[in-house]
Amino acid sequence: MSSSSKIPLSTVHAKKLLCLDGGGVKGISSLIVLDAIMKRVRELEEKDPDPTQHFPHTYFDLAGGTSTGGLAALMMFRLGMSTAQTMQSYEEMSKKIFASSCATKFRGIFSSMYSASGLEKAIDKVVGKALGVNCDAAGRRTLLLGQPPQKTSEAPVKPLLCSTLVERGETILFRSYDLPNDAGPVTNDIKDVDFSNVTIHEAARATSAAPTYLPEVIIERPDAVSGKPVKFMFWDGGLLNNNPVDQVWDARFDLADGLNSNPCISLVVSIGTSWSESEPLSSWFLTRFMNTISQTMSFVTNTEAKHKDFKRNIGRMNRRVPEEQRTYYFRFNTPTGKEKFELDNWKQMDRLKALTMNYLNNDEKAQKDLEDCARILVRQAPHYPPLITGAPATGRGK
Repeated sequence: MSSSSKIPLSTVHAKKLLCLDGGGVKGISSLIVLDAIMKRVRELEEKDPDPTQHFPHTYFDLAGGTSTGGLAALMMFRLGMSTAQTMQSYEEMSKKIFASSCATKFRGIFSSMYSASGLEKAIDKVVGKALGVNCDAAGRRTLLLGQPPQKTSEAPVKPLLCSTLVERGETILFRSYDLPNDAGPVTNDIKDVDFSNVTIHEAARATSAAPTYLPEVIIERPDAVSGKPVKFMFWDGGLLNNNPVDQVWDARFDLADGLNSNPCISLVVSIGTSWSESEPLSSWFLTRFMNTISQTMSFVTNTEAKHKDFKRNIGRMNRRVPEEQRTYYFRFNTPTGKEKFELDNWKQMDRLKALTMNYLNNDEKAQKDLEDCARILVRQAPHYPPLITGAPATGRGK
């Protein structure tokens, strides 16, 4: 697309998707980016005589996250929190979950470094505050199934959280809405198991149970045939989908009216938790061996590889459909140079916040993508003026 081209105004019913990577405390970077997008949306909407509530769940139809990205999606799209509220809660949760000592770090070699109790208490507090429930077990008593308390439109908000069912090696998506008939697990012995009545507590634990960091979570459900209780073990969704863009894209069919319809998707926004430059491998054997293990593990949770795959695939799709049916794809991910940020070091959060703001304020591509993204979000209002942009029809991203 040339710089003089207009992003066509898709129908008002075109859907918009949000994907949030996993990354432990680094998820604060994702939230800063999303907050900047929503602030720009608010600036654009305030030119409108009837501005709406500027919450993420007002603008995105489907949101999915993995690990702490799943927790963020839960807070914004199930509990109806703003980006500012979510960032504040996120920082408070991180400090409670990852409070550690040298003994804690040593324990991680043999078991989980951190207790689940910090996360569980933090979830209960966030749920209770968001829903106005004075209860120490709010997260345990509230079903994931449901809508944000202030949601008023007829169209339901649809967040989903990615988790990994350990024994079956299959991704399980915990939804806050009814499971479509064709969207269940495919493994024979679990495809009829009903996970629709999971609590917010269970879903939050299941998406964030990162091996060595937090203990696995056991969810007990009756067997579909015998009715006898069966225990299912879940690990962090990041083991298979640290970047959940593929899972969210596949779940777009949850927005369709039926099996014979294919929803029109106008926008996909994917936000990472930052990335750092890889160190060259050392020539010394032991160092090289350890670096190889480290790099191998980093590939397991690689988020940029999935971004590149999705960018290529969405580009091929866009070249085969009319311009008005194309999907715009934006990927934001703060570069940190050679600075390394640990998943559990909440003391590094201030530094990462500063790098993220620098990325948003000084990276020309990030600034242009943010502007284009915000303008597409507000163009759900049919009277909004045309958008002039240089966004290519084949999708944006590095």
